[in-house]
Amino acid sequence: MFSPLAEDGYAQPIWNPLTGVIDRDVAAYWREHYDLNRILQRDWSRLGPKLQGKLHIAIGDMDSYYLEQAVYLLEEFLKTTKSPPANATFEYGRKQPHCWTGSSAERPGERMSNAEFVRVAARYLAARRSR
Repeated sequence: MFSPLAEDGYAQPIWNPLTGVIDRDVAAYWREHYDLNRILQRDWSRLGPKLQGKLHIAIGDMDSYYLEQAVYLLEEFLKTTKSPPANATFEYGRKQPHCWTGSSAERPGERMSNAEFVRVAARYLAARRSR
């Protein structure tokens, strides 16, 4: 679903499941269109002013799909941004898997529930709207 279309009308596979060979053209397409770190680096002068102070990322440090590795790289980049600085926040859940939503302010020491996440997001959005 992320790939350009192949001649048969289906998405081009990023790798051959029989040989394990990666299609570098498809990987490059994914990188340019879906790699958030790449897109932010490439377009920070345009996106930075719109995103300053709005990026709040929570991830388990043992993500089921190893996505924490990409988040570490994103954090490194965002720490270097200027004009404007990103002012992004990162929270890593120790030994937490994929879909970890952050620490609970309502129940210290526990994971934030989905309901609490919605309340936090609603308060955040309401505060930004009133500016």
